[in-house]
Amino acid sequence: MENGKGQKIIVGVSGGLDSTVSLLRLKEAGWSPIGVTLQVPAWEGGDAFKTADAARVCEKLDIPHVVVDVKEDFKERVGKYFRKELQNNFTPNPCVVCNRFLKFKELLRIAEEKGISYIATGHYVQKRFNSNTEKYELLKGKDTPKDQSYMLSFLNQEQLRKAIFPVGELTYSEVQEVARDNNLKEVLKKEPSQDFCYLKDSSFSDYIEKELPQTTGNIVNKDGEVLGSHPGLYYYTRGQRRGLDLPGGPYYVVGFKEDKNEVVVTRDKKDLQCQSVSLSPFNFISGDYPSKKRNIEASIRYNQTPQAATIYPPQEGRLKISFEKPFQGVSPGQFCVFYKGEVCLGGGRIMEINS
Repeated sequence: MENGKGQKIIVGVSGGLDSTVSLLRLKEAGWSPIGVTLQVPAWEGGDAFKTADAARVCEKLDIPHVVVDVKEDFKERVGKYFRKELQNNFTPNPCVVCNRFLKFKELLRIAEEKGISYIATGHYVQKRFNSNTEKYELLKGKDTPKDQSYMLSFLNQEQLRKAIFPVGELTYSEVQEVARDNNLKEVLKKEPSQDFCYLKDSSFSDYIEKELPQTTGNIVNKDGEVLGSHPGLYYYTRGQRRGLDLPGGPYYVVGFKEDKNEVVVTRDKKDLQCQSVSLSPFNFISGDYPSKKRNIEASIRYNQTPQAATIYPPQEGRLKISFEKPFQGVSPGQFCVFYKGEVCLGGGRIMEINS
């Protein structure tokens, strides 16, 4: 990580391990960090992140701390997206949307207001400047199981150019060691965040039950034979096995008939195979679209090993990705993220699945 030479930097902090070690590493590298906690809402009241944790960490490290209320912006940009995707029987990934359109956008706004050139987050990714293309590249984190490039696949050049990722060049065990060496026991005790912050301590089922209309219907097989009933299409996603409670299984959700309010299931996992997907919207971090098809690797969910695939030039606002070997468990709404080696090229929301 480059020396800050006394420069100020805006750092997104939650009071957890990764952002705390980021603050510490920046300070040791000569930066003058300012901790910023974005206060987002939690469903059914309260705050998704307790700002007191972040404040205590910043006080201990003698770093200024600012709390910025972004509840309304979050509801507008992320909450509405989340609800709409569920209503359309799509599988939402709100973290990808939040990083591009709220978190990085807001941190950069704050930096600009204060005349500060850089921001930092605790994501496990790296970046570099490619002198041949004169573009910044987003790279996978050093620790493969912790790599978060999937979640940052919708960043653009301006956001990436101004971002620093202090823990991306470390493994998770090395980050823990830094915390231990600096007597930061309180952050070592905190559990890493796993779920969508908006539903912290709640379940998707709780949210659906209270926020979306209950529309009971039939569960049918591919021939239309009724096998059971469901409380609402939103509870299910393509490839789902659990929660069907059908005799003679296991059964898997293979699709929906929205006009009849039916969930379609199969016992044959081959019915879930996916050879290609169409993406919309999509993003290329470089800002440049491919002019011809090229070989890449692609993942259709977070922490999945990228698989060999082909990407095609965009047509009519959609981007096609075809896989060398069929995928299973692909669902509309998921994000397909594409790579070339360690470089994350970008990603897109799955609109259509082709078997």
